[in-house]
Amino acid sequence: MKGVSMISNVPWLKKFERARVSALQGDLRGLHDVRTSARRLRVWLRLAGLRVLEDDLKWLCRETSELRDLDVFGDVLTEAARLQLRPAAQKQAYAALKSRRIDGVVFALKTLQACDEHDARAVLNELERELARTKWKLNDDAIHAYRRKIRRVRYAREWLGLDAQQYAWAQEVLGTVCDVIALEQLVAGR
Repeated sequence: MKGVSMISNVPWLKKFERARVSALQGDLRGLHDVRTSARRLRVWLRLAGLRVLEDDLKWLCRETSELRDLDVFGDVLTEAARLQLRPAAQKQAYAALKSRRIDGVVFALKTLQACDEHDARAVLNELERELARTKWKLNDDAIHAYRRKIRRVRYAREWLGLDAQQYAWAQEVLGTVCDVIALEQLVAGR
């Protein structure tokens, strides 16, 4: 359409595909990039009003989370703990990364049209209102949920070419807190 700015998913979809190959070759950074690009694509889907594939990308992040956690905590865990926990986590993550489900998601994302910037800004406004309405609670689940909301706003602002530095900083700080929580849960066997 003339005069309508469109936002394409292509840059992050390409990054997702490259990171997927890299992760399957055992690259830890590749696994991180798969998860980051999947989350960014989930936000793009929300901006586009296309929530249909979000659950699949969320599933991928969930299936790869244990391997990611073990890689992040690698220096903290004993070698025996790593040897005991990593094979199952790696098997689960690699199965998800190789799955036909994710092949289908990539195919579907390639067929989608770019989203309209005006509509995307309306979604961003709703995400920002939702974040502002969030009541701060000091428990593990609430902290993690708050960080997810911050991340969604950050990524939406970045998709739209808007400043997101304060959100990136808050996401980073809360990410450290969430990593400590995840480590405590791992040690506690939860």
